[in-house]
Amino acid sequence: MITGAPLIIGVAGGTRIYKFKQTRFWAENGLVRTEDGEGAYRTRTVREWLQVALAFSDTARALARQIREAGSQARRLALAEERDELIRHVETMVDVAKQAREQGDPHMPGVIAQVAHDRRSIRSAVAANLTPRVPKLILPGA
Repeated sequence: MITGAPLIIGVAGGTRIYKFKQTRFWAENGLVRTEDGEGAYRTRTVREWLQVALAFSDTARALARQIREAGSQARRLALAEERDELIRHVETMVDVAKQAREQGDPHMPGVIAQVAHDRRSIRSAVAANLTPRVPKLILPGA
């Protein structure tokens, strides 16, 4: 197994958390969250995440060209291993993007409308349950 290949390192609330090298990433609420090795968090939309995946894919393509041009067998094998690692990472990134999309991209108009509707429903349900119910007071001598 290649040490840098993406790994599932945990599952939280049904969401798979992956790790590639020093970066953890997962889908959450229709977005992709990342945490680097130093603890810095970043949130990306599905579109932004797929652009990052495309950049990794371009790097894998460049490695394929370098493999063809490499002189020694050892160099070709090292480059091929790195390329395969990147390809697996890109595939994992696409899977995470699909998970986030299934959760509903919070920037899509239909999702925004649904969230607003759900909030109104929750507010009205909470308000109905919070209506004070004061029992009739029985005053002495009345």
